[in-house]
Amino acid sequence: MHIPELLAPAGSIEAFRAGFNAGADAFYLGYGDFNARRRAKNFTDDEVRLAVDLAHQHGKKIYITLNTLVFDHEIEHLAGVFEHIREIRADAVIVQDWGVIALLRKFYPEIPIHASTQMFCHNSFHAEFLRDRGITRIILPRELKIDEIRSIMERVPLEYEIFIHGAMCFSFSGCCLFSSYRHGESANRGRCRQMCRFPFDDGKGTAYPFSMKDLDSLGHMRELLDLGVAAFKIEGRLKNASYVGETVSAYRALIDAFRDGASLSPDIPRLTKQRRSEAGYLLTGPDYGKLVDKTNPGTSGEVSGEVLSIHEQKIRIMFYSKPLKGLKLRIQDSAGKNLYTGTLLDFSREKSSRDGNVFVWNIRDHIRTSGFKPPFLVYVTGKSTPGNVYREMKKMVDEQMTFEPLALEIDCNADRIEITAHFETFTGDFTERYAITTSQAQSHPLTGAQVERIFSQTDRYPFRIASINCHVDDENLFCPVHSLKSARRSFYRDIYDFYNNIKNRERDRRISALMEYVHSIGHEHISEQKQMTFRYANSPLIGGSAATADFTVHRAESGQIPDVSPSQNVMLLLPLFTPEKKLHDWENWIGKLITHGYTRFMAPTYGWLVLMERYPVAEWIAGPFLYLVNSCAVDYFKQSKIRYFTLSPDLNPDDMGAVAQSGNRLIALNSPREVFATRLSVPDNVYRLHGTSCRPVKYADYTVIEECRKS
Repeated sequence: MHIPELLAPAGSIEAFRAGFNAGADAFYLGYGDFNARRRAKNFTDDEVRLAVDLAHQHGKKIYITLNTLVFDHEIEHLAGVFEHIREIRADAVIVQDWGVIALLRKFYPEIPIHASTQMFCHNSFHAEFLRDRGITRIILPRELKIDEIRSIMERVPLEYEIFIHGAMCFSFSGCCLFSSYRHGESANRGRCRQMCRFPFDDGKGTAYPFSMKDLDSLGHMRELLDLGVAAFKIEGRLKNASYVGETVSAYRALIDAFRDGASLSPDIPRLTKQRRSEAGYLLTGPDYGKLVDKTNPGTSGEVSGEVLSIHEQKIRIMFYSKPLKGLKLRIQDSAGKNLYTGTLLDFSREKSSRDGNVFVWNIRDHIRTSGFKPPFLVYVTGKSTPGNVYREMKKMVDEQMTFEPLALEIDCNADRIEITAHFETFTGDFTERYAITTSQAQSHPLTGAQVERIFSQTDRYPFRIASINCHVDDENLFCPVHSLKSARRSFYRDIYDFYNNIKNRERDRRISALMEYVHSIGHEHISEQKQMTFRYANSPLIGGSAATADFTVHRAESGQIPDVSPSQNVMLLLPLFTPEKKLHDWENWIGKLITHGYTRFMAPTYGWLVLMERYPVAEWIAGPFLYLVNSCAVDYFKQSKIRYFTLSPDLNPDDMGAVAQSGNRLIALNSPREVFATRLSVPDNVYRLHGTSCRPVKYADYTVIEECRKS
């Protein structure tokens, strides 16, 4: 019987402790600047080390999220993050960027890599491509159905992880560019502005056409457990500790019941609802009417009261039940806009009120209500965790288990003690001699056991004695205890300096080699790199004319010969999303297109590139959703014989030059601004938001939401 790992989110050390106490098997958490939830509290160096130590001592695992795009100027900082992850022995890293994958495989092959859901692995071509490049686990996107997951697992055996609970993105994982286009804050850089939760005017009034219901699988655990995936994942690194603890506890109970052979109770645990929920794509499939809640802005939390008045730094609230100190509250207006968020600490009952549930909340900030529409509702989003969690967790950790293991060989004679230390984690021994005071023993001769007892105490230094072998040359030798302890203090001070010097030297060597590699990419053949342009067929050009474009891109349709003759400047764009059941037909159809003379294909995602070996005559171009935003990623695909790459919309202009030196780049002259890409069939409307208008463009298996072109 296979029991999946229950994987909990940890956006803070408080959330980690809550999930730990509730029975999670593993945790995914953000450390540093390269994770997709940069708005979460995340972890410091010391906190992430403590979390790994505590998890490992209880048989649990820690996965570090490095699931954002990385620019060239950030790589040296990223190398330092790699070093810390290596040192604390995290169990894996979760990655989106191909450049990050290339660097890890080349310089840190001992660190397992999990493919982030941002990598949008939606069929077995994608899974095969990832597996063949050393990925040990794939986190599947939330847009897949159970039968599709099962088919991928059968065709490409590997570890797979699926989401079972939490918020849903409207767009395909990793294919949302709305926040980037509108605010310059990329979802692929951990700064999503959640444009899908904004109110849009669809011509019939304000609605929330892109606001997804939450995923809730509690009522469908039998079907999911039968899948045999490696891990069940709970979304929520932006959620508080109480949410994490409550959710983990509920799923833990159901998984344990299955493990123990008990029936899964029909009395499904009731969780605090933050939004309306559904079984997601897993069982529902791509049903817009069931998965989207057009009337709801996606408000977090349960309604707990209504604001009666706001005056300076005092908020009068009519609570529906007695409030408790430490509640985290959010106040929103009738349109779902956030007015204020805070923790209920300084508050009191209003004595003059006839209703006993009117309270005055004293806050530090001045709230401006202009631009907000009453009524203002109060939502409970969680509760604070009192106390110093870090200090409490530190008491739980047996630090000796994580200290550097040493094997000591000690030899004592009349005037000195010689100690040799063997390290477990790196090659190289440390040997040193220390003077000791000795004389002929009158009653208590020096024994090996006495020396071993003294040297097994490592003082404050981070060493753990795995073994000691001591030899005393003279059986009638006496040595005062203070002399042995003095030698011990000198030894551990010296070996600690030696240990740090070796670690730092090895660390600097690895980082230096990594940076030397990065700087060398493309510089030998800069003069050979080309910049080419392309235009999308049937779309108006933005600047220039049709004659100025080097290539014309036509969308490929399964079973249809393009309405343009094959030529050197014709490029066929393959679908962004292809469900598993159509994959074989597409593979055959691409073969037929090649026989008709079409040999240049743009792959919007990496999965299509498995066909490079099957159709070597074809020329493959990397599309924008491969997100080749650093020179390492470009070089990685150059080695796979990708001739051209398309500049990504998420590419920082300051880094464009460094990337351009690494390979032949393509620039679109009339690229449509695709803000969302979804599996849902979105109603045909023009959706307006504060000067932005967008509309759905439908393809065979997915919909793209494009910004309307201004006339």
